[in-house]
Amino acid sequence: MSFKLHSNLTSVLLKIKNYPKVLEPRIDNAAKEFIHRVNRDAKLNAPEAETTLKNSIKVKRLGLIDYESKPEVNYANAIEEGSKKGGWPTFQSMLDWLKVRNIKPHTKGFDLFDLAYAIRKKIYKNGTKAQPFMKPALKKNRKGLDAIVRRHLAGI
Repeated sequence: MSFKLHSNLTSVLLKIKNYPKVLEPRIDNAAKEFIHRVNRDAKLNAPEAETTLKNSIKVKRLGLIDYESKPEVNYANAIEEGSKKGGWPTFQSMLDWLKVRNIKPHTKGFDLFDLAYAIRKKIYKNGTKAQPFMKPALKKNRKGLDAIVRRHLAGI
């Protein structure tokens, strides 16, 4: 009596060998979807008066499965984390902020330039309160990362 054992081990080994070729683009797509969700929510969280800030938040691909979402304005960190006393916002950004918020001086004889100077002086003296927009976006979307990856890996 003889028995023959047939194995599909060769087929399994080939599939395992090719897994990186199959997995990499799927994981990359999952990472891209995740970072775009973070980017969207960061824009939604950014302070309303800072349209320039919102528009500067962009996704950049750094490599395979390597993306970043970040604002491209130099004052973004001061908004995200707040600022200590001693910093001056630019005069133009202060004027823009006042115009967007439709803030007008209430003091007789003050114009918009006087008000911008007074607010800048107060920021210099006291700093600014943090208005996080990037960290909350990441925190919110981190919870769903597992589901995104699972969906992109389904059917392998």
